[in-house]
Amino acid sequence: MAKRLFCALGMAVVCLAVPTLAAASDPTLAGFSHSNAMPIGDKWELPAGVSFARQIMGHTMFFEENCDPDPEKVVGSGDAVMLCLPLTYRPEPGMNPSLPIFIVLPAGLIFTSEDENFQHGIVVKSVTIQIRPGQTIHVPVGLMCMNAGRSTSAPGVAYRLGPVTRNPGFQRLFALLENKRTRRPS
Repeated sequence: MAKRLFCALGMAVVCLAVPTLAAASDPTLAGFSHSNAMPIGDKWELPAGVSFARQIMGHTMFFEENCDPDPEKVVGSGDAVMLCLPLTYRPEPGMNPSLPIFIVLPAGLIFTSEDENFQHGIVVKSVTIQIRPGQTIHVPVGLMCMNAGRSTSAPGVAYRLGPVTRNPGFQRLFALLENKRTRRPS
């Protein structure tokens, strides 16, 4: 059942992203399918005190450098775009220096590849990551792909934090998935 839901999810993302002609009339589809435009949407930022410890990079379980190698620690739904999020938490003045913080990557958050030969990735179900004060973690994140005709992510490919899509079709999809169990295929 989970594999079928995951396949259906992948097909839904592809079907929603394929209408290239719609991208010309719908700016919320910029960066999807064959579009080389930068995705647009609402700006999203890490919580106060949390930052990226280094550049976000493509990741694979075969080359585990600088990312948690445990496949059970991969968060997210998808495996075409695998990234390593290098997060560090230094509480700012006024924050409790002994409590962890929870980072919620919202559905629709996009990570853009700095190389146009590689896929952008999108979060399809919100992901929560916990980090303790003073800690630096390297979290493997699985995302769904956004682009036709591009390669999947790979080690050495740099990514950057993008916006949260406003596209109404994707917002409907995310609402449908909100209370469903999804997992990466095994």
